[in-house]
Amino acid sequence: MLLTVAIDLNFWTVLLPPAAGTVIGYFTNDIAINMLFRPYKAIYLAIAAYPSPPA
Repeated sequence: MLLTVAIDLNFWTVLLPPAAGTVIGYFTNDIAINMLFRPYKAIYLAIAAYPSPPA
């Protein structure tokens, strides 16, 4: 019984952090790429627009 608990705890300790990091990283990277390349609305300050359009 004690050996089974130790194996299960080790399995989740090893598997869960990389799996959670993969899922969270995928969604944060997806949001970041969308924010970089598809701005919805430009904000105009004085004479320049933010984000500035590509040259």
